[in-house]
Amino acid sequence: MGFYKSALKYDTKNIPALNNLAYLLADNFGEAKEALNYAMNAYRLQPNDPRIMDTLGYILVKNKRAKDSLNLLEKANELLPDIPAVALHLAMAKIETGDKLAAKDLLNQVVAKGAKDEAQKAKKLLRKLK
Repeated sequence: MGFYKSALKYDTKNIPALNNLAYLLADNFGEAKEALNYAMNAYRLQPNDPRIMDTLGYILVKNKRAKDSLNLLEKANELLPDIPAVALHLAMAKIETGDKLAAKDLLNQVVAKGAKDEAQKAKKLLRKLK
């Protein structure tokens, strides 16, 4: 994380540093609110990058703004259909917005793709949905 913060001291528009730092902060290494600032900055600089859409969408979910995340995550999932983490993030948003049927379908896709970490998280969410 320190690497990304150092990179941003030299270049506040370093998109990979903004995006990666935002994801790390949101995913157990910081505050979701702090992560949102970095993710928004990355998105403003490169709004058509599906990886950045995914990060921002995921962080919006973490900030209890799942409804705001849906368009971003749906577009990211459409553009990155082979990345289980994106489908997982979209499933999380679907759960939070009450679309449990769509969430189950997405979670089953994540499990079927066999990505170990994402599959474990998907299985855990599926158990909660039953």
